[in-house]
Formats: sequence, C-alpha cells, structure tokens
Amino acid sequence: MNYEVFEVFERHIDLDSISSTGEIFRPERYHVMHGGRGGGKSVFVAKTLVLEAYFSPVQILCARELMNSIADSSMALLWEQIEQLELEHFFIKTKTEIQGANGSRFFFRGLKTNITSIKSIAKIDRAWVEEAEAVCEDSWKVLTPSIRTTGARIIITFNPRLLMDATYQRFVVKPPTDSIITECQYSDNPHFPEALDQERRDMKVNDPDLYEHVWLGKPVGDSPLSIIPPKWARACVDIHNKLDIEIAGFKRMGFDVSGGGSDPNANVLMHGQVVTFCSEFRQGDPVSAAMDSWQNVLEHDARELTFDVIGVGSGTEQTLKEPQFKHKILGTGEIAITPFNAGGAIENPDQLCPIHNKPNKEVYSNLKAQRWWNLRYRCQQSWLASQGMEHSRDAVLCIDSGSMDKDTLEKLIFEMSAPQREYMGSKLKVEPKDKLSKRGIASHNLADALIMACYETKPNALTSALAARRARRK
Repeated sequence: MNYEVFEVFERHIDLDSISSTGEIFRPERYHVMHGGRGGGKSVFVAKTLVLEAYFSPVQILCARELMNSIADSSMALLWEQIEQLELEHFFIKTKTEIQGANGSRFFFRGLKTNITSIKSIAKIDRAWVEEAEAVCEDSWKVLTPSIRTTGARIIITFNPRLLMDATYQRFVVKPPTDSIITECQYSDNPHFPEALDQERRDMKVNDPDLYEHVWLGKPVGDSPLSIIPPKWARACVDIHNKLDIEIAGFKRMGFDVSGGGSDPNANVLMHGQVVTFCSEFRQGDPVSAAMDSWQNVLEHDARELTFDVIGVGSGTEQTLKEPQFKHKILGTGEIAITPFNAGGAIENPDQLCPIHNKPNKEVYSNLKAQRWWNLRYRCQQSWLASQGMEHSRDAVLCIDSGSMDKDTLEKLIFEMSAPQREYMGSKLKVEPKDKLSKRGIASHNLADALIMACYETKPNALTSALAARRARRK
C-alpha cells in the first residue's frame, strides 16, 4: 500500500505507527490545516483517516456547514483514497456511510441542519470539518463540546475566506492551546498538477491581489461592511516616519472600562497625531482600573483622560477627583477628566458632516457612530498617504510600532477593523458587541480606547482639514 504523506503535514501524524494499530494522529485535540488552492489538505486528511480506520475501529464524523445531499460530502474523495490504497476488500460503501470490516465507520453531516443530532451521537473519535471557512460561530459552539470521546481529534481543513470569519478567528488568529496549526500551499504539494500551475501563474500576473487570496490562502480583510478596512488600519503604522510627522503636541489618554468577566480594561495614548502607548490590563473592580489608568496618565504626562461613562465606568470621574485635585495643588498642571458617552447625542447636529456632506443629525445615530466614522476618515487619509496619493496631512492617524509590542500592535489593528456598519433607519450605527461575539470576535477594547484618545470636544484638525479641502474644490 502507498502510505506517502506530504512533509508539511508530518507533524500531524506519527509516521512510526502508520502501519501499526496505534493512533496515527498525534495527541493534540485540534489539527488545523489552512492555505490556498492546491495544497493537498483534503487529500492528506482523507488518506490518513482511511488508514486509521483500517487499523483501528474508529467512528469518524465528516462534516461541513451545509450538506444538502451525500454528493456534497467528502465520501467520493474518501473512496478514491480507499481505491488508491487498494482497500476496497476491507471497506463497503452504502448510500450514506463507509464501513470497515473492523467496525470503523465514516458518516456525513451538515452542521447547520444537523447540529442537534450531532450533539446526541454517543461516540465520535474523529471529526473532520471540511471547507470549514463557511462554518459559523454558532455551529462551532455546539460541535466542539459534542466531540467528547477520550482521545478524540477535531480535524479542520479550509481555504481562508474573510479575515473576520469565525473559523479563521477561532483557529488561526486565536487558536486553542491544544492544537497543531499548519499553513500549506501549492508549493508543499509534490503532486500539484501542471494544468493548475499554469492557472496559478496566469492569475499572479493578471490579478496579484486575488492571487494572494486564492493561491496563498490570505484571507480577504476588506468586507464591504467593515467600517475601517484592514489595509487602512495597517497603513497607519509608522506613517509618521514616512511623512516626517513629529511626535509632539497634546497628550490624551483613552480609557475603556472593562465590562466584567474576561473583558480587560484598555488604555491608549494619543500624542498629537501619533498613538504612542497601548495597554490592556485586568482589574477586578472599576475603582482599581481607574487608579491604574491614572498612573498611566502620570507616567506618560498626559493632560487629559477620556473615559467610557456607560455602565461600570460611570464612577470613574468621582474616583479620580481626589488624585486629580492633589495633582493640581502640587503645581504640576491640571489634568482634565472627560466623560465619553458613546450612546449619547451626536456633536454639532445641524453642522454639515464633512465626510457625507449632509447634516450630522441625518447621518449618525449616536456619538459612537460619529466618532468611528471620524476614525475611518483618518485611517483612509493614512492609506492615501501610504500610496503617495492626495491626502490631508493634518487628518492622518499614525501608530508608532516602536512604542508597543508586536502582539498589542496586531490586536489594535485587528480591533480597528472588527466592527461592521449597521443602520438605524437611514442613519449609521456601529455593530453592537453582542453581534460581534456571535461572529466569534471579542470586545474591541483597544479600539474603543483609541476612539476616546482621539476625542476632542472642540473643533479638531479633521473638521478644519475637510473644510479647507472643500473650499479648495469650489
């Protein structure tokens, strides 16, 4: 029999036991394989599962989000591997299953329509989720705890679709601890066909962006519903160095107060146009969190602390009155404590919105939406600047990568791109956090703190820049 496997996948299997009765898959619970077209992920998994079913009486669930008939399943691929391994004498194929002479069994389900029945299945040794990019967060929440047999493995194969998809977030951006994550491309597949290679080369020349998505497995970040496209957010990183924008001016600290549970507090500092400090921290109560934020204000010499007044943050101003007063009487300057009510009324409701060219009251449902679109505009200007295109220099948002660790930087960029736009009637609003949670996305604390760090109650550089721009065009 031909037991050939691709080198890129070897860390998922025990090559020494592939011809014995031992478990072939390594002991990690999650085996995640993602990448572009032609990487051989599905063939590898099908062949390995067939071998395991030959040596051991395992019960294997083959699932995908939608399966209208058995023709939509991986049954044909599995049987192809059985034929290549010359094991037709051992397995039989019925209309709905593949069964082995030792009691092993492959059965097939669509998660969206059969998730309740999967919960009731007593024994599943292996769950292979194919085309997993389409699996929604609700399906994952039911499936993963349903695979509870001792030593069970959950094997996930997919070509990433959108950056914000539940599968990509759950298993690539924030993978479980007990997991093996492998990125595999066409170049890892020794059997990659020449016909596909010509198609790949043509796309690389004709559509480089689509090539990265299709053949290199890069998720598409620019959902048409995203308030801030990821490429705009990423363009902010170190753009001040390219434009010679000095890190100078007013310092304002944003403070997003934890909503409790696993949700952390967050601080972000704006120094003029540049983000120079980001931090998430956990405190069991809002008073301690406020005092930690106050220490960050002092350490970074900020002149204003803007905080989220909704919910548990409502007592922040009262908590900080005493240290604020003590700081003032020491003669070291006054530090303003400014509440930010995201759900409150918009600013300057009758003023023409410089972004949409309509009165603010006709565009935004609340202050949160207004400030998110302000941030969107600033990120757009950063992206235009990064491309050498016309932009408003005063509106550019800059993020200094040297002032924070890589993980925090990536988290900030991700959170800036996380919420999608929604509408209340005809007015813009920001996707609420409970909907984000259903998409598998945690609360965007750093991005909210950034919104507050950018918050000015007086006319700001953005408004002035847009007004000047409109005047030039008249």
